[in-house]
Amino acid sequence: ILCDNLLENEAYDLEEIFENQSKQIRRAITLTNRKELVLRETTKQEINELYEEWTKYKINDPKVFRIAFTPKRYLRSFQLKEKGFNILQEGIYVNGELYGAICFELQGDVAFELAFISRFWDRKMKIINDLNECILIHYFWKLWKLGIKEVNVGQTAGIKGLKIFKDKLQHNYQIIYSN
Repeated sequence: ILCDNLLENEAYDLEEIFENQSKQIRRAITLTNRKELVLRETTKQEINELYEEWTKYKINDPKVFRIAFTPKRYLRSFQLKEKGFNILQEGIYVNGELYGAICFELQGDVAFELAFISRFWDRKMKIINDLNECILIHYFWKLWKLGIKEVNVGQTAGIKGLKIFKDKLQHNYQIIYSN
């Protein structure tokens, strides 16, 4: 196969993750037992406000490789549900305030994580140190309960922190050829 790029997408086998649950997995599953946390639908305005704040923070972060940062892709992901795509999309509220939003496209028994944005820098909303990690695992569990067998979260694009975050759960690599 002739190609210009060989990419590795990370994919999680939910059966493997949830059959023999670690303490961290069980903690994430019960995340919504916390009274200060609620998962529910968001409004378009709430998503737009969160997106603007998140983009501003990321653009001003010197660790962000700006040429590879395409924030509008995230906003477009949150607009797919209204265009008829099969999307699981929710907001994560901490003490009544929107902390983050996440969306997945569902295709049969496979889900694709399209976007996850949050106010991860806001200390007053950080009810636990590893909140984003627990949110992601909780949604994997929610998807598994809906019959999803695999979640593809895409590639880390060489971002060290993202790789560390994604490597916390066992996963497989799916090789993608592109040109």
